Amino acid sequence: MDLERIRTGVARSLGSAAGTHYIVAALHLAHLALTFPHALSAAQRALLLAPLEAAEIAGAAADSVSMDGTIAA
Repeated sequence: MDLERIRTGVARSLGSAAGTHYIVAALHLAHLALTFPHALSAAQRALLLAPLEAAEIAGAAADSVSMDGTIAA
């Protein structure tokens, strides 16, 4: 997981790059939580990883919609 992949996923999920700075920052913190799990409590890790989980769900939903459109065409 790298920061550029996070940015791309957020922009794809939201439809554009405008207004994604806070989301990317939250996902960057999630990346740090994955990189340094020993430095955080379980509650801190859960809080920092929540945006990453939400982005993965949104990305899967966007992929599903994209595939549905491809199949119907």
